[in-house]
Amino acid sequence: NTISQDTIAQSSIEILAQESQKALLAQQSFKTAQAEQLRQIQVKQARFNVDVIDANYIGTPEVLLNSIANTFGYRYLEAGPVRPLPIVNFTNRKVTGFELVKYVGVFVDSYANITVDHQNKTIVLQYK
Repeated sequence: NTISQDTIAQSSIEILAQESQKALLAQQSFKTAQAEQLRQIQVKQARFNVDVIDANYIGTPEVLLNSIANTFGYRYLEAGPVRPLPIVNFTNRKVTGFELVKYVGVFVDSYANITVDHQNKTIVLQYK
């Protein structure tokens, strides 16, 4: 029994078609997952000014700002020459993420400025 060239060509085309279909399905699945992830981030970002959180924190402002940014789908950035900042202390403070960032700004006012860019979804700590 010999396999004809036509049979080999047909098998090759079928294998190629099957693998192409698998690749297409994987790509569609990836796009769907990306879209869902983006939707979840947008929901988090929309809650930055709305959701009330219970703030209990004593420590460096940089860690708290980074945590707030991560919680609400924002990016946290630092700019300028790094210098020590005063410890912040919040106990049983019920505030939105945005309000908490503003309160941190009051603590560090002499040392740094904090800017919230809602358009680009960033919290920027600018050392003075």
